[in-house]
Amino acid sequence: MNEEKDYELSEELRSKYTDENGNVDSERMKSDLNSAKKFMFRFYLLIHMAFIVAGLAFVFIGAFGLYSRVRDKMACTVKTEGIVLDFDSMRSDSDDPSSSLVYAPIFAYTYDGMEYTYRGSSYSDKGKLTRGKEVTVCVDPDDPTRVYIPEYSVERKNSVLFIIVGLALSGGFIGYCLYKRREFNTSIDRLVDDDTA
Repeated sequence: MNEEKDYELSEELRSKYTDENGNVDSERMKSDLNSAKKFMFRFYLLIHMAFIVAGLAFVFIGAFGLYSRVRDKMACTVKTEGIVLDFDSMRSDSDDPSSSLVYAPIFAYTYDGMEYTYRGSSYSDKGKLTRGKEVTVCVDPDDPTRVYIPEYSVERKNSVLFIIVGLALSGGFIGYCLYKRREFNTSIDRLVDDDTA
């Protein structure tokens, strides 16, 4: 079946680039087909652009989150003791009542005689954190509401996960476009070789 299609395409190409003397203008054929190769690659890229952009957005969000954690770690130089005050919970799939609960810890700590709370921004299982557990809280002396809690590593892990997923998504679809380009180029080159042989 594919050989029949290739033969039909080959005959069509031959007639399009054959002059009245029966000579095939292979240079013009190759030039036009090279333009077609570039067009097809751009076409595949355009079709998958939403997925590629989504992947890059994941990478950006993850990189920004990771940068924020590193910046917090560097700025929060004063150590104080804190505790896991409570957990904010939500279902991992809000549409499914049987889905599992995930948690974001709420920490309480004292700095310079004032009491503060910090609510974690990432949800996961509780891990090693339990209500009432004592933790070290690193505080930014210029902004006591800004903290870094070494035992609460979920935010950092989630940022890394975002980067990995983003790279896999973007890289996967770019790789697919390159694969389709190679596949298309191979088919075209075979037809050109058949017609110019």
